[in-house]
Amino acid sequence: MKTTKLLALSLAVSLTSHLAHGTIIGGSIDNIAPGGGGITEEFIKLPTPFANKNGNSVVGQNHFDDRDNFYGFDESQNIAFQNPTDATLIAEIAAQGLTATLVEGLIVASHFIFFDPPTIDPGGADGAYKLINASVTFDSNILAVFSKTDSLIALNYLNSPDVTYVTPPLLGLEPGNTATINGADPKQLDLVLIASSPGDYLRVLTEKSPSVPPPSVPDTGTTSALLAFGIAILLGIRRIKRN
Repeated sequence: MKTTKLLALSLAVSLTSHLAHGTIIGGSIDNIAPGGGGITEEFIKLPTPFANKNGNSVVGQNHFDDRDNFYGFDESQNIAFQNPTDATLIAEIAAQGLTATLVEGLIVASHFIFFDPPTIDPGGADGAYKLINASVTFDSNILAVFSKTDSLIALNYLNSPDVTYVTPPLLGLEPGNTATINGADPKQLDLVLIASSPGDYLRVLTEKSPSVPPPSVPDTGTTSALLAFGIAILLGIRRIKRN
């Protein structure tokens, strides 16, 4: 009886883990200046859909207005990269030395990272907010980082279906902001961001995520059925014990 219970529990846990998407695995802020005065000052990974300050799943222009934290969420996972036609996107790929690497059909995972503080008067007492040595870590190596408005729009086929994206003219990163793959850890992105309105936004492409099944193999219902079977065994064992 104990062996059966352990097998059922293992089956349920294994299948639940298989269904979970978790390719952003962490992040941190080493310093934020001027200090936001908040009690957290951290990276927050969002589920999708999420709830912004207005209670809806929209991102791109002052939808969070958070002076203390920055955010990220997973977009399309393990999807085939499409041949770029936008000139800005092609230039960003070339600038990263990826023309021969980031080719059509390459399986990638996409992630959206942003810092969206409140609208601030640069001449005011607070000034602009600057994240120094912030970082985000992924479960697979980073391939490319895109931070120009036209590139982000050209890659909108990678958008999460559970999120509405707003694309103002200043979407992306401005000069003076940096997003750099860590030299010692290719899974870590190091950031220096200076932002007010509408915020700083970038898209990170990583290698095929080991924690997400490829989309080319659709769920035929077998996984869900096996999960339900495992749970049913556990419930049956509990009833037998009570009787």
